[in-house]
Amino acid sequence: MRNKAISAALIAAAVTACAQGEAGNSDGRGPADPGGPLAVAVVRAGDQRARDHIEATGLLFAAQDVTVMAGVPGEVARVEANEGDFVKKGEPLAVLDQTEFRIAVRQAEHQAEAARLAVRQLELDHARNQALHESDSVTDSQVEQIALKLDLARSQWNLARDGLAMARKKLQDTVIRAPFDGYVTNRLVSVGSRITAMPPTVLFRVIDLAHLDFKMQIPDVHLAHVRPGDRVVVRFASLDREVEARVDEVVGSVDPRSMTFTAIVRMDNQALDHALKPGVMGSARVYAQGLADTVLLEKKLFKQLDLAAGRGTLFVADGDQARAREVAVEAVDDLRVRVVRGLADEDRVIASAVEALEDGRKVATTR
Repeated sequence: MRNKAISAALIAAAVTACAQGEAGNSDGRGPADPGGPLAVAVVRAGDQRARDHIEATGLLFAAQDVTVMAGVPGEVARVEANEGDFVKKGEPLAVLDQTEFRIAVRQAEHQAEAARLAVRQLELDHARNQALHESDSVTDSQVEQIALKLDLARSQWNLARDGLAMARKKLQDTVIRAPFDGYVTNRLVSVGSRITAMPPTVLFRVIDLAHLDFKMQIPDVHLAHVRPGDRVVVRFASLDREVEARVDEVVGSVDPRSMTFTAIVRMDNQALDHALKPGVMGSARVYAQGLADTVLLEKKLFKQLDLAAGRGTLFVADGDQARAREVAVEAVDDLRVRVVRGLADEDRVIASAVEALEDGRKVATTR
C-alpha cells in the first residue's frame, strides 16, 4: 500500500510540472519559443581598433663594411693608418715596397719606346716604297710585304703600351688606399709583413659610421602594408636615444624559418654626431600604410570567413535585430583577422551565439 501511495504522488507531481510548463509558454516569451529574442553579447567596433603601427626589433649595421686587401704581392714598407683613425676616401692606409714595381715600369717604358721607333722606321720605309712603286722601281709584292711589317709593328706597339699601363697600375696598387670615408676598426699588418695576392691577404677593415642601416624583422602578415617612405620611430634603449626616420627598402622575400621579412632604414649618423653604433639593438614603431582605421576581431565572431578571398560575414546589432554584414578582412594570426573595410566605430558587433544567428533575428544585447 505504501509503494502505491508513493507512485501516485510522483505521477501527480509530473502532471503538475507539465501543466506549469505549458502555461509558461502560452505568452510566446518562454525559453521554448524559437521566435523570442536571443540574448547576445556585443562589442563596439571602435573599441577593437588596431594600432596604427607595427612593432618590430632590429639591429644597426654599417652601411659600408669592407675588408681591404692588396691587389699585388709585396712587403709592407709603411703603415699610414691605425685602428680608430678616421680616413678619407683615397687616403693611403699602407705602402708596399715599390722597388721591383718601379723597375718594371722603366722596362715597360723602354719596350714601348722601342716599339714606337720600330713603327716609325717602317712608316718611313713604307712611304719610300710607295714612291718607288709609282716609278715602277719596286714590285707590288715588295709594297705588300712592307705594309704587313708595318701592321705587325703597330700591333706590337699597342701590346707594349698595354704592358706599360699594366706596370703603372701595379705600381699604383702598392699604395693601399681607403675605399670610402670611414673608420679603421682593424689593422692586421705591420711594417715588414709579407702580402700575397692569391690568396689575398687582409690588411685593414674599414667601416662607414656616418651612414648606418637599421634592419628590422617584421612578420610576413604585414608584407603588404610596409612600404618605402613609411614613418619609423626607433628607440635605442642602450643609447637612450630615439630617432625618427623613413623606411628606405623592403626586401620582398620572406624567411621561411622565421616567417619574417626585412625592412631597412638608412640613418644619417653624421647628423646625429655619430651617436649610433653598429650592432646596437633598437625597438621600432613602423607607421605602415593600411593599418589606420582597421579593427582586430577574433575569427570566432564570423559566421563565414574566406581569407583567400579577403572577405567574411559577421553580425551587427541594429536595434533589436541582428544584421549580417560582409566586410573585407586580412589574416593576422591563428586567432584574429583584421577588418579593413565595412565597419564603423559605432557598430556593435555581436560576439556570442553567432552560429544561431540569421539576418533579421531578434536579439537582446548585453555587454
